Parts: sequence; structure tokens; C-alpha cells
Amino acid sequence: MSREALEIVQKLNSGKLGMQLILQCAPLIAQLKVSNLLRIHKREVPKLVRLLKMVNVSYYLLLDDGERVTFLVFRKEALVAYLNEKWNRSYLESLGYCDQNLTSLLLRFRERYRAHILTKTDFPHEMGLFLGYPIEDVVGFVRKQGTQFLFSGYWKVYKDAAVKRALFEEYDQARECMLVMYAEGMTIEQILKYYQNVAMKSIAV
Repeated sequence: MSREALEIVQKLNSGKLGMQLILQCAPLIAQLKVSNLLRIHKREVPKLVRLLKMVNVSYYLLLDDGERVTFLVFRKEALVAYLNEKWNRSYLESLGYCDQNLTSLLLRFRERYRAHILTKTDFPHEMGLFLGYPIEDVVGFVRKQGTQFLFSGYWKVYKDAAVKRALFEEYDQARECMLVMYAEGMTIEQILKYYQNVAMKSIAV
């Protein structure tokens, strides 16, 4: 995070839902990534649902600890397509994900995620795929037990370092751009709509 972005975060109320969406989900909002995890206070859930519905983003509850909730937020068509890519599908099947239906996949992932959080079972490394990470980095992390990576950013990278660095820079730039917009008075609704319109224009070209 640049100094300018850090100063913005320090000045603004980072507890607000708008800020949390930007800080945790900027790559998803900018349509650079198929999904993100989002952890927020339960009181913010009704507003979150309204915001996500406004821009056709889906959500799936992974964990509710009584005070805070953790969601997987995602673009449904993009996530389905990604999980059904040949090597991703093969990896998921090796872990017992036999049903290609997204609801079934998410249900099993939630079970494994909750088991890890609540009972300290093995970490569900397939989380990387549900977050849109490249299969080579997910498999590399497992095989190398989180060591010997080329560099670490939004995830640990095991292949194509230059490509991933450029991608991470795009993620950073999207987040910082949104922070500036937010600091200058745009609402989170306006920011979400702005990026939705940008994406629609790029598709139309």
C-alpha cells in the first residue's frame, strides 16, 4: 500500500462497510478477480446484501462467530468457469469434490473451512481455487509446504513471477484508486456502479 493510500486509511473510518469492501475486495469490485473473502460485523449484513445485489455479485456465508461473519463474495459465472477448468476440476476431485454443481462445491468447502477454524483440522488449501488463485501456485504451496516460493503478495507465487507481480500491481492500483474516490466523497454505491459501468463498456468494445 502506498503512503498516500495508507494516509487515507488512517484518516477515514476503516470500520465502515464501504471501507471494508474496498480494503478486502477491491480486485473483485474492479473485476480483476473472480472472488474475495470478506469479514464484517453482523450488523452490516443487510447493507452488504443490498450493495452486492445492486451490482450482481453473489455471496456465500462461510462462518458466523456470533459477532462477525465471513463471506465468500464472487461473480458467479466467472467462478463457475474457473472451478471447471480442467486442472482445477481435477484437483478438487482429488479432495473429494465430486459434484460440479457450485452449490455443492461451496457447501463442501464451507464444511472444511469451518472444521479448520473451529476444530483446527488441516487447512483447506483448495481455498486458493475458490479465491481464483492460479492452480500452479495452489499446488506449489502444498508441495513445498509454503516454502521456496518466488515471492509473496496476495498469495505465495511459485511460477510466472513477472506476470503475478504485474497482476498484484493492478490489484493495488484498483484499491488505491477506490480509496481516493472514497476519500473525495464518493459513496460505496457510486464506486460499485462506476466499476460496473467500466466493465460493461469494456465488454461492449
